[in-house]
Amino acid sequence: MTSPEGARDRETHDPAVDGPSGVAAVLRARLAPRRVRAALSVALVLALAGVLFTASAQLARGTERRHPEDLPQLVESESDRADALAGKVEGLRSQVDQLSAAEPGAVPTGDAETMENSGVEAGLVAVSGPGVVVALTDAPTTGNYPAEITPDDLVVHQQDVQAVINALWAGERRP
Repeated sequence: MTSPEGARDRETHDPAVDGPSGVAAVLRARLAPRRVRAALSVALVLALAGVLFTASAQLARGTERRHPEDLPQLVESESDRADALAGKVEGLRSQVDQLSAAEPGAVPTGDAETMENSGVEAGLVAVSGPGVVVALTDAPTTGNYPAEITPDDLVVHQQDVQAVINALWAGERRP
């Protein structure tokens, strides 16, 4: 007769389980590559984190252009740059004044009919007489429409107005 303690001793010291061909050896053999992969993964993550921390520190430190150490030299160089730009502005302003003072005949115009047509097209000349009236209205909501027609198809949309305007602009001007 065996005691429960004897059965427990047999289970914990069973040579079939603890031996090299036992379950424990199989488990150790299966877990070893996983442990190596886990250790390598942790090492890789730590290395990448180190690279990111180093890059962040380098960027946060900045360059001398962002944080100048010689402020008087910076003020002097920026003042010189501002003076140069102010001189350039003054030169351009004098060119504008010269061109504005030029006599109106100096600007090429063309023949009178072309200038009149250009003024009409640009909206600079007042015109009178018969014109074109375009009226866009929604379709009636009641009617004999096919089943696939929706109420949205019966109203005037922005693209409809734009198409009419484009057609009017594309039309030829006839006297």
